[in-house]
Amino acid sequence: MNGSIHRETTASEPQVRSSSAAHSIEVPSEIIRKWQEFVNLLAEIMHVPSASIMRNDPPHIKVFISSTSKGNPCEPGALDTGPYCETVMKTGQPLLVPDALENEAWRANPHVRLGMISYMGVPIGWPDGRLFGTICVRDNKRNEYSEAYLKLLLQFRDLLQADLKSLVRLHGEIDEREAKIRRLVDANIIGIFVWDVDGRILEANDAFLRVIGYDREDAVAGRLRWTDLTPPEWLDRDERRWLPELRVTGSLQPFEKEYFRKDGSRVPVLIGAATFEDGGDQGVAFVIDLTERKRTEQALRESERSWRSAIDGIAGLVSIHFPNGEVETVNRQCLEYFGRSLEELKNWGTSDAVHPEDLPRVLELFKRAVGSGNPFHIDQRLRRFDGEYRWFDNRGVPVRDDSGRIARWYVLITDIEDRTRALAQMEQMHSDFAHINRVSMMGELAASLSHEITQPIASARNNARAAQNFLDKQPPDLSEVREALNCVVGDTDRAGDIVDRIRDHIKKTPSRKEHFDLNEAINEVVVLGRSAIIKNGVSIQTRLSEGLFPIHGDRVQLQQVVLNLLLNAVEAMGLVEAAPRELLISTKQDHTGALVAVHDSGPGIHPEHLDRVFESFYTTKPGGTGMGLSICRSIVDDHGGRLWAEANEPRGAIFQFTLPAVQAGS
Repeated sequence: MNGSIHRETTASEPQVRSSSAAHSIEVPSEIIRKWQEFVNLLAEIMHVPSASIMRNDPPHIKVFISSTSKGNPCEPGALDTGPYCETVMKTGQPLLVPDALENEAWRANPHVRLGMISYMGVPIGWPDGRLFGTICVRDNKRNEYSEAYLKLLLQFRDLLQADLKSLVRLHGEIDEREAKIRRLVDANIIGIFVWDVDGRILEANDAFLRVIGYDREDAVAGRLRWTDLTPPEWLDRDERRWLPELRVTGSLQPFEKEYFRKDGSRVPVLIGAATFEDGGDQGVAFVIDLTERKRTEQALRESERSWRSAIDGIAGLVSIHFPNGEVETVNRQCLEYFGRSLEELKNWGTSDAVHPEDLPRVLELFKRAVGSGNPFHIDQRLRRFDGEYRWFDNRGVPVRDDSGRIARWYVLITDIEDRTRALAQMEQMHSDFAHINRVSMMGELAASLSHEITQPIASARNNARAAQNFLDKQPPDLSEVREALNCVVGDTDRAGDIVDRIRDHIKKTPSRKEHFDLNEAINEVVVLGRSAIIKNGVSIQTRLSEGLFPIHGDRVQLQQVVLNLLLNAVEAMGLVEAAPRELLISTKQDHTGALVAVHDSGPGIHPEHLDRVFESFYTTKPGGTGMGLSICRSIVDDHGGRLWAEANEPRGAIFQFTLPAVQAGS
């Protein structure tokens, strides 16, 4: 309906709009109070003696609510015998009658006899289109009722219809709930019975009768009483606790009890109850047979005992976590190792159970694993009950259900303290062997290095004597003295550099990685091994690629690798009599890093031994330790590279190793 108004000039019978019987929904008191305020407000704003809400109650129209204004002849509950509201309801349109006295048909209106000669009303509809009635105003004098008044009436009409819509929706929801309850009762999925406080069972569905082993005839005959079905120890509690609570709250939360079956046996049940109204003596109860659940619980308890025995028998610490990572339970070994309760272990992330230095890393890895659902593997130190921290291998895997969701995390924690100590000892032994290897190489070079050292010392001595001679002249030749002394300084610096290099290679120092120039380091090695090269009549050539990216590593260790390869090549070529003895050291670079290659023209290596030469204690040299190349490979591996050997053409061998390079600017 819109805001247009139908101005009646005749009371002749209009076409009747089809309509079914009025709704039987009762309008609640809180809505009636609100509507009463509406009509009172309408009468006050429009300055009329009568404002009403009429309700269609076929075959009549009744006054549903009427304003309390002075002079209002319309009383709630009275029949409306006039044509005003009847016309509105038949046409479904607003109606305005400014003055009924001006029209013969309207003049006979019973309302005129009551003094109400003007009228304006609009229809009120249910949400499904059926008419509820009208909202209208009447005046005892001529009244044209302005357009604003019509809009106000329509606004109030919309508010009333919104209330009716909510009322219908609520009523539908109640009907739907009642239908669902009835379907639930009739479906016999759970037992349901109606009871009273005197102990009678007034009505019961088949599901409840099956639980207690009775038939329909027993229920119809009224022979069933919930007090007789309840064992004495349960009945006493029911009367002392449950019945008083029902009277106060109107409902009982589900609880477990037992009933006698018809054959005298007992059945465990879950029961909940509610009264039909507050303080009422009747209500409804639902009953679920717990027989199977009790059997399952017993089986689960047996399974849990077996499962607990199984995890307690595992040689390690076992913890089981919920999908979010929280600890659910642990095995006996966990409790004994930490000397703490399960509740304390659940807070492992905030306690000292994990070593403080390891805790941030462990928490981050564990959180990442739980978030991604991927297995995890962590080495960490855990605090024993006596305060000692020991190393453990911590491995966790998710266990998924049939749908693929994580149901639990299983974590096995294994003590690796002894293994960790053994690895540390092996690393120490490796360091010791590397040091021995360096000392051994220096021993081999000692004789030839003495020449390298004595040469600058002798030169320094000669330059010092020359300086003395220049000082003895009259007058002293100071410029020559200065030049001779500069030569002394240079000679002693050269001797000092040789001694420093020897000391760096002999002394036992921890690994120290830094950025350095690989080509420069190789040139230093060549200088260090020059005496051995000359002694064995070897011709050496270097082909070092320009613009190599810096290498990040231990300079001394990598020089040891190059020196090892150089001395091995020189020694091997020393066994060759007639053929040229040629040594080539080269470097080159690609996108992966740097490649160092040492080519020699010696007797070469048998193809079957190309990889065996890197095995510990394998050697082909009389008096050799078999550790040099093994240590070299370990050093290169530790730097992220690879060391291998292959045949050189036309003769000899090539030892090559790669190193990852550091990009410029990094």
